[in-house]
Amino acid sequence: MVTQALAADALNVMRCGLADEAYGLDMTSVRGIERVEKVRFEPEPDGALGRLRTPEGEVPVYALARLLPNAPRAAPGHKVIVLRGKTSAWGLLAGRVAQARRVPTSAVFPLPAGTADPFTTPWSGVIRQDDDLVLLLAPERLRPGGDDEGDAPAWLPSSAGAEGFGLALSSGRGRLVLFAVAEAPPDRRPLVFGLSITQVVEVVEVPKLTSVPGSPPHVAGLAWWRGRPLAVVDLARRMGLPPARRDGRSRLLVVRTSTASDVAGFLVCPTVRVLPLPLPHLPTTRPQPVDPTLMLTSVELKGETVVFPDLAAVLA
Repeated sequence: MVTQALAADALNVMRCGLADEAYGLDMTSVRGIERVEKVRFEPEPDGALGRLRTPEGEVPVYALARLLPNAPRAAPGHKVIVLRGKTSAWGLLAGRVAQARRVPTSAVFPLPAGTADPFTTPWSGVIRQDDDLVLLLAPERLRPGGDDEGDAPAWLPSSAGAEGFGLALSSGRGRLVLFAVAEAPPDRRPLVFGLSITQVVEVVEVPKLTSVPGSPPHVAGLAWWRGRPLAVVDLARRMGLPPARRDGRSRLLVVRTSTASDVAGFLVCPTVRVLPLPLPHLPTTRPQPVDPTLMLTSVELKGETVVFPDLAAVLA
């Protein structure tokens, strides 16, 4: 596990895969690797495919493809990874297994806040390896009906402060960042989102994204950003709008909350504007097509409606 590996200078990580996806396993959890031909396939009530005979006795074998939520469709696999449980061993059937490699702890990171529930997710963290982000499996959270309980992670999201955010559009101080998550239909008033410039870190091209099975539907994946993994959020989907259409023109808006230094990325349209305050505006009197629990307020500007998302709620 990541929490165990942080006490050492490096950990040995073995890659195992499903279809085109590759995941990592800390070798401290691995007892051995066996051929699938040694499994006696007799399905069991808890989802085990069958039993693997080992010198220490038989162990139940489960398919990785069935244990991961929203995992890619793939054949069950041809290698059985025998894992150490707290009280008994068990097997994990994977599509492919690669030789373990040493990974420095400087390349090991916790999952970014907002990616998934840290206490139930099947991932113990993420590593940067060969210019890719590789999710690390948490075996103790994968085994169905086992006697292993998931360990609470030793890391917590940072609580370092960041500059606050006010909605005083009539104030002469500060600047406002406006952006859209979708092109407005010709017959509808444009809907855009607004943030204080203190909440926006930068706008960049969308990098390669790594999917996170089991994450909320609005999490588009993980990106590598300035030496750390970054959760990328489909803000449109999160706010209750149709999912954003991602193409070569899309941009990644990197944001931070007003009460924490944790950052995340939003998929947005390429046109991002920065406007000085004050701005002439009127209060919105009609309901907006977004989740009201995720917005602070909305206002009417000339030619468009601006919704101010509650970043703390959006990224919770």
